[in-house]
Amino acid sequence: MCIRDSSKTFKVVCGAANARDGLITVYAPPGTIIPKTKMKLKVAKIRGVESHGMLCSESELNISDESDGIIELKNKNKDIGKNFFKRKGERSIDLSITPNRPDCLGVRGIARDLASAGLGRLASFKKIKFKQNFSQPVKISITKEKNQGCMSFGACYIRNIKNKESPKWLKDKINSCGEMAHGSDSYDDSKERKALRTFLAESPEFQQYWANYFGKIPNSKIEDDPLGRCKVDLGLMDATFYKIHGLIEVDVFLKWKFGFPSNYTHFHVLERKLKYFLPSDYHSEDLRNHRKGIPYITCSFNRYHNQMVSTTRENIVDCLEKYGVTEMWMPEIQEYDRVIRCPLDDNIKWFSLISKELKKAA
Repeated sequence: MCIRDSSKTFKVVCGAANARDGLITVYAPPGTIIPKTKMKLKVAKIRGVESHGMLCSESELNISDESDGIIELKNKNKDIGKNFFKRKGERSIDLSITPNRPDCLGVRGIARDLASAGLGRLASFKKIKFKQNFSQPVKISITKEKNQGCMSFGACYIRNIKNKESPKWLKDKINSCGEMAHGSDSYDDSKERKALRTFLAESPEFQQYWANYFGKIPNSKIEDDPLGRCKVDLGLMDATFYKIHGLIEVDVFLKWKFGFPSNYTHFHVLERKLKYFLPSDYHSEDLRNHRKGIPYITCSFNRYHNQMVSTTRENIVDCLEKYGVTEMWMPEIQEYDRVIRCPLDDNIKWFSLISKELKKAA
């Protein structure tokens, strides 16, 4: 369909049921980052037609959970071509903190770091004293130990707290800071994270694959969210120095029960995950320069989490170089996403915790 944005006309492929002639809606042009998926839009061919951006639902813009159709606005021609969002919150900076820099998890820690580099002066602040009008029911005792690292301890007891959905003003404030407010959509991948650890403990084939790729790292452990929430699922860490030796992404393919669906011929990797091991402008550079770097594997489990398929960053980079990025319809989330399609060849590795007898029965 063709859409008109003020004085310009663009062609956009849209599958929403309520898309129709004369509808006024929210248009996201190429270059826009969609709030819900963090996907950066690019001009792409969908069903053989070149699409310049997308038309948005309320869910995609984190306005509400409504995802049945694109947004329908009132007929105000004077607003066509103007920004849909008016800045209400403060400007924010998104930082990825590695586990060895917990001092930068707060604003003051970042300010101290910048000041030490000569970027401004660390401002002093007044200490806040809390007045407590009731006795604290939790008894705390601290035993002083030799060579203890903690120099101070503080506690505050808060009561009359109710766990419920956050009001809109608070969601807007938290979302403007780059976090996810209570009541927003979030995917629970705890089963996939647990399955990865199970395979590593019980599958000799996966143990060998793991050791061949990551190498033998003494005193290592697997840690959740090594780069922060909603980024990379797991990290292979040096438990002594808290250094990241590898990144692991996990997900589930619900249509895969026992036998892998025969109509699927490729392993799909989300384009937005590439930023954790490739530069954002990877189209303009020779990808061969980025084959070396932090090791990264992605693993997809079947519905029952007893079978797994995996590939490495090297194969993902190869497929990106050969086939590029594809716009793909995702029925689970009812929207398009951009993926790298990796053929199911020898670079895709298969693992199973199912016995041979059970496989034959299946």
